Amino acid sequence: MQHLLEAARRPSAEYGGRLANHLPMALIALARMGAPAARLDAFAAAYAARKVLRPLPAAGPALTAASWPAALGDTAAEGPARGYFRGALAQAGRDRVLRGHLPALLPGLGGSAFHALIRTAYAVECGDDAELAAALAYWTMSHLPLGEPAAGAAAEADPLRLLAELRAALDGRIGGVEGPTIFARMALAARLPGFAPVVDRLAVGVDGLPVLAAAAVALFAHTADFTALHMMTALHALRLLLPWVEDRPGALRQAWRALAAAYVAAAMPPLPTADALDVLRRRAAPGWPDILAAASASDDEHVVKAAYTAWQEDSVRADPLYRVAAARYAGLIA
Repeated sequence: MQHLLEAARRPSAEYGGRLANHLPMALIALARMGAPAARLDAFAAAYAARKVLRPLPAAGPALTAASWPAALGDTAAEGPARGYFRGALAQAGRDRVLRGHLPALLPGLGGSAFHALIRTAYAVECGDDAELAAALAYWTMSHLPLGEPAAGAAAEADPLRLLAELRAALDGRIGGVEGPTIFARMALAARLPGFAPVVDRLAVGVDGLPVLAAAAVALFAHTADFTALHMMTALHALRLLLPWVEDRPGALRQAWRALAAAYVAAAMPPLPTADALDVLRRRAAPGWPDILAAASASDDEHVVKAAYTAWQEDSVRADPLYRVAAARYAGLIA
C-alpha cells in the first residue's frame, strides 16, 4: 500500500468545491479489511479516473510551533502545514505531536464534514507518519469551530431525545439551512438561535463516547442517510484518537456539538423509536466476511468506509445495528 498512499497524497486533500479526497482513507480501510494488492491498485485507478483531483497548492511561508495556531481554518495553509507536521513528527515523534496539537484541533473536528478527523485517525492506525502529516495539515486548513458549549446544568443523558427536541425547536427550518457542503450547513446550523439551548443540555462525561456512538449508528441504521454515515465514521475516528486526549469530556462535548450540527445540516431526518431499533436489530443480515467482501469489491469510497467503520465498531460495541446498516449500505439487503 505504501506506494499507493504516497501517490494518493500528492494532490490536495480537497478538490472541486471543497470536496474531500477520500483515496488515502479508502486505501487504508481496504487494506485493513484484507483486500489484496491487486484490488488496491484497481480501486486507486478507478478513483483517479472518476475524480478531478487538484494539485497540492504551492507552499507559502513556513509555519512554526508559534505560528501554526494562526493557520487554523486557513484554506491556503495546506502546503506549509504539511511541512510543519513532517518536521514536528520527525523531531518530536507521534505521541508528542498528537498530545500537543489535538487540544487545538478538536474544537474544529467537524471540518470537511469530519473527513480531516477521519483521515488523521486512519493515518495513526496504519502507522504512516507521512500520511499523518498530510492529515493533520488537512485538519488545520479545514478547521471548523462551532462555538463553545455553554456552562450550566447538563442533565439529559440521551442524545436521540435531544435531537428530537432540536427538531421540534427548529420546526419550520427543516431543509432551510442551505449551503454548498455539509460542513457549510453545519456552520450555519450551529448559529441558529434555537441550537445551543437544546444541544448544551447533554451530559457528556469521560465515558460518554459509547452513548454518542450508539446514537449515531441508530440514526444511520434507521435512515441510511449520507450525513449520518459521516457521524458514525467520525465517532470511530474519535475513538482511535482519544488515547492522546487529556480532556476527554471536552472533546466529547465538541463532538456532540458537531454531530448535532450535522443532524440539522442533513435536514433533520425522522429519528428511530426504540421499537424500530429492536426490529432492525432482529433483521437477518449477512455475516461480516460477506459484507467486507462486498465492500472491498465496490468502487464507492463511502461503501468501503461504512463497512470498515461498522465492522470495527461492532467489534468493540457488539451491536447488530452495525452489521445491518453496513449490509444495507453495501446493497446486500433491501
